[in-house]
Amino acid sequence: MHRSHELETLWQDLQGIDAASARDRFTDLFRRGCELLNLDDEDAARAFDTSRPNVSRWKRGTVVPPAAMLVLRFLREEVDAKVNGSTGSSR
Repeated sequence: MHRSHELETLWQDLQGIDAASARDRFTDLFRRGCELLNLDDEDAARAFDTSRPNVSRWKRGTVVPPAAMLVLRFLREEVDAKVNGSTGSSR
């Protein structure tokens, strides 16, 4: 699958997220988002103002952050910027 198609698919998946489904789908969407946006644990920790170990827990699915919807909204905006060619937010 091409990267642009993967980004579009992720963007569509993130568009369909609501508060009820955010906790259930967080780990998969977060992991995919970080991978496609080339965010390593350190970059993600800075972007979400948390620790690198927390990001690692989020990726493994051992913890879902209380602000899961905000994290997914940030990822959606970043993916949208990639898909539509804008610069996205600054980290």
